[in-house]
Formats: sequence, structure tokens, C-alpha cells
Amino acid sequence: MFRIPIFNCDWVDNKNGIRVDDLGFTLVDFNKMAHKSDPFILASQAKQVFYVQDELDPRWSVVLSTPQ
Repeated sequence: MFRIPIFNCDWVDNKNGIRVDDLGFTLVDFNKMAHKSDPFILASQAKQVFYVQDELDPRWSVVLSTPQ
């Protein structure tokens, strides 16, 4: 049996739900979701990230990558 691992993802709107701050950090707004009809990616396309809520504006979360 041949199996391909996939991940079900939530996508943030590229136009209104993502911004880069003055220090170069990417922030996302999880209230601005998009691509609900196409939620899957291949495991080879995935990258592990963490989200930390912005203390100055709780609507936004800072995207942090794992060390490479």
C-alpha cells in the first residue's frame, strides 16, 4: 500500500492577515482566514513554526521558526 502524508492547514489571508514589523518579524492575524476550500499540503512542504501573541496588539501573533 502506498501512502502520502499530508497536513491539514489553516491559511491566513495574504493581503490583510500578514504584515512584517519594523524589526523584520512576520505577524499574522488569525481572524483573517483564507483558502478554506484547499486546506492540505504535502509533508515535504511543511515547516515547523510557533506563534507568540503580540503584547502591544493581541489581534496579531508573531511567527517564529525553529532553528535550522
